Parts: sequence; structure tokens; C-alpha cells
Amino acid sequence: MKHFINILGLSLWLWVGQLAQAQTATQQLKQSQKKWQKMAAKVGFNYSFHLLESARGRNFRTIVTVKQGKVAGAVQRVSISPGTPPLYTPLSQQALKRLPTLGQVYDQAIGGIVKKAGKNLQLYFDKRDLLVQAGYEEVGCKGDCYKGYKIADIRLTLGAIEQLIVSWTAWVDFKTQCNNRYSFIIQTKQPTDQLEVEKNILVDKGKIIKLVETRVKQGRASRRLYTKAERYKAAQMDKIYENAFVQLSSPPQSNQQHWVKFANNGLLSMSGFLLKNCPSDCFRGFSIVRLRKR
Repeated sequence: MKHFINILGLSLWLWVGQLAQAQTATQQLKQSQKKWQKMAAKVGFNYSFHLLESARGRNFRTIVTVKQGKVAGAVQRVSISPGTPPLYTPLSQQALKRLPTLGQVYDQAIGGIVKKAGKNLQLYFDKRDLLVQAGYEEVGCKGDCYKGYKIADIRLTLGAIEQLIVSWTAWVDFKTQCNNRYSFIIQTKQPTDQLEVEKNILVDKGKIIKLVETRVKQGRASRRLYTKAERYKAAQMDKIYENAFVQLSSPPQSNQQHWVKFANNGLLSMSGFLLKNCPSDCFRGFSIVRLRKR
């Protein structure tokens, strides 16, 4: 009987300890949530953050852009192995519905994760006291056993790259609607060489089937049709978006600043750099015009 009472007392002590731990964690989360709500409200709930995951030896980073409190765009970055360039995949509007806002992450952490985690809770905050991890390793699980959220790079401003992510999501839906059949013109200009290049591109099921290049230099124009091998190396819109994203992800040179512009439908219309302290012809990059469904 005495042995039973000792076990009961130990169990009660453990339960009380876990309850106190859960209450403390919940209080920390609620305090952090209040700070977050005030910070997000000041910027109209326009922000971005990274969701971190791992599965089967691969690391996933989903860059989420939120506009007016709703997930508006996202790109998933997958690191396959060291030394290999990461893969970038934009998510469609349908896929965005599965992604949480930071407010929803807080709600789920307070409403469920703390209770399920028990003593295995992993709870961390950044220097601003904002939540960066709430989760636990599932007991008795083999493989990818983490349940919860890991967060990084919370930004309270939407810069060029965040705008591009929203546009990239719009592009995915545009491409789906036209069954990956479209046409567009891409224009580049080299003021120092007085050269303008215009490429008229026709895409069918994701492959470039026709590309006509027009070059104008010092008032003289030349025109040629690309061969099949040349078309294979040319970039269609998927690759153009990826290249623009990679470029924006890298810091510009000291005499440059990133520049992107979008059409009325949200699709990319310009991407490149603006030269600082430049009197005229300061843009270096490309323009896209007449992007149309076929």
C-alpha cells in the first residue's frame, strides 16, 4: 500500500510539474503573440517569414509572403546536397491554402502543440521575442519525427523579392489556365553599345516552339529565326522567374539597386538593376511585354 501511495505521489508530482511547464509556455506564447500582433498591425499585416522543414535527408525552406493578413505567395527552396544549387518551386493559390500565417502559427502553438508536446516541448523566441520554434519530437517515432513549426527570417517589410514571390504565384495560376501555352516578348537594351534586342517567343506545353530575334544597333535592324537547338537553351517564363528570384536573392553591387515592376495582372514586366547616380538610361535588365494566353 505504501509503495502504491509513493507511485501515486510521484505521478501526481510529475503531472503537476508538466502542468506548470505548460502554463509557463502558454504564458510566454501569449506575451509573444501580443507583441507580434502590435508589430504586424503597424505594417498592415504585410510581412514575410520562412517555414523550415526536413524530410528524407532534405531541407525545405518555404518563403511565405503575407499581404493584409492572408498568404499571398510562397516559394519552396529545397537543398538536395552540399555543393548542389537549390531547387525553387513556386506554389499555386490552391497550395497556399495549406500554409499558415504567423498569427495561425501562434494559435496552433497555444491551442494544441503545447499540450501535445508535454515535457518534450521545444519553444524558442528571437531577440524581438517573436516565436521561431514551437514543437516536439514524437516519442517512439522513426524517421522525420518533429511535429510543430520552425520559423526564420521574419520581415515586417515587403521588398522586391517578396513582391516577386507574389507575382510568381500569379504566374503559376496563369500558366495553368492557359495549359502552359502562351507568347511573350522580352526586350533588353545595352546603351553603351547602342544595341536593342527583342525576342518574340511562342511557347506550347512549356516548350519554346518559335523564337524570332530582332537586333537594332545604331539604327540598323537584323532579324533571325532561332534553330531548335537554340530554342532549347532559351528561357521561357518559368526560367525567367527563377533567374529573377536568384538575382534578387543576391546583394547588388554598391553602385546598383534591385528593380522589379509588374503588370496590372500582377505578372512580371521588368527585372534587373538601376544604376545609382546615373543621369539617363539607368536600367540594366529586361522587360516583358505582351504576355498572352494562346
